[in-house]
Amino acid sequence: MLKGRRFPPGGLPDRKKQVACWLKDEKFQLTRLPRAAEARWSWLFLTRVFGGYVRESGLWQRSPATVRMASWPPGEVAELDFGRLGVLIDATTGKKQVVWALVVVLPYSRHSFVWPLLRQTLEESIAGLEAAWRFFGGVAKRQHGQSEALKPQRILVRPS
Repeated sequence: MLKGRRFPPGGLPDRKKQVACWLKDEKFQLTRLPRAAEARWSWLFLTRVFGGYVRESGLWQRSPATVRMASWPPGEVAELDFGRLGVLIDATTGKKQVVWALVVVLPYSRHSFVWPLLRQTLEESIAGLEAAWRFFGGVAKRQHGQSEALKPQRILVRPS
């Protein structure tokens, strides 16, 4: 059983300024607030109860459920980026291997494609993009990449 009171009687009117500071200045997530309040004021707060107080007092509002995307015509743009998926451990050698993802998103439809990679090489990136174009049934007119590996590079060739 949890020891301590669930919430101070009368709420937290004298603590409202500190909670507002945590939310606005220090960018705390709503789920982190109860633990911070417990450490600061030695009160036991239940996340659901504390979250209700923060919402009712007007200190926090839910963000919109969707993210506004640029309005491109269909087939005009594909957005490309890499992200780290996690780590695989080889069962035979015990060696750790980072697994990356090549993510391709079509902004108009918000369809996405994820291609796992063990290395961010040109060959693996091309294989992932070719698989994405097969998955989407065509190639977008333009590609916007966030990663240096996906941006066009000037290659200098020395004559032999």
